[in-house]
Amino acid sequence: MQVAAAARLPAASAEALLAMQAAGASAGNAVCLANIINSKAVVGALYPAVRGVPEGAFIRRTLRVWAVFWAVATGVGSLLFLTVWK
Repeated sequence: MQVAAAARLPAASAEALLAMQAAGASAGNAVCLANIINSKAVVGALYPAVRGVPEGAFIRRTLRVWAVFWAVATGVGSLLFLTVWK
């Protein structure tokens, strides 16, 4: 379905759009609350001190890394999308 929708766009290849979508999905997983709670449960089983740390603290710690990843992925993806992948 996504490949068919990307094929209808004349200026871009399906591979470029799917690559950008995959990068966006990766960035979304970095701040996904369900993933943070699951990882906190796993790490908390090994290190009990982690159990008392609120989820917001985990999100704040990963926010800078997420912002850098998002900016680089968006910038590189946009440049490649506009120049190379035509």
